[in-house]
Amino acid sequence: MPPGSSSPYRYKSKSPHMTGAWGTYLCWRKVRSPRHQTNPNLSSSLPIGTKENRKMTALIATFEDRTLIEMALAGQSECFSALMDRHVTAVRRCITSIVRNTSDVDDLVQDTFLKGWARLCTFRFEASFRTWITRVAVNESLASYRRQRSRPSCSTPENLEAFPSHCESPEEALARSEIRLTVHAAIAS
Repeated sequence: MPPGSSSPYRYKSKSPHMTGAWGTYLCWRKVRSPRHQTNPNLSSSLPIGTKENRKMTALIATFEDRTLIEMALAGQSECFSALMDRHVTAVRRCITSIVRNTSDVDDLVQDTFLKGWARLCTFRFEASFRTWITRVAVNESLASYRRQRSRPSCSTPENLEAFPSHCESPEEALARSEIRLTVHAAIAS
């Protein structure tokens, strides 16, 4: 759950402990003073379907990706929803090009955005958000492929009669196979 307005956490855009490109990452840091205030115009407490909420959603959809990410990190979850709406077709296209089973595509899209939401604080703005979330999609697709590959697959043999039973003697097995051949011949004629 992302920290809200009453949270003792605060968004920081630069770490005092890191320098260079690694110093400009985004993450939540606990601060001593809870002076973090949310923008009252972007309240997530608006009822769904109201005119104000539709206006707010339309307004949020016009923001750039960087602004939406910063606002999502500040606790405005509807900003991440706008990011999802903006980039879902690219993510779906990427996953569809990797995964053979089309029924797994929706699950992987959902897993991709869930992982993107959970790890949004690691996004460093060195590339576009679309590039980053597409890479998350590729990694999720490859992880799914590895899980399926490592899972033992057991296929059912076509002819179960070919496998002898440990409980019957060779004579009983011969009698069973002769009965099977007789029944198949009777059905065929």
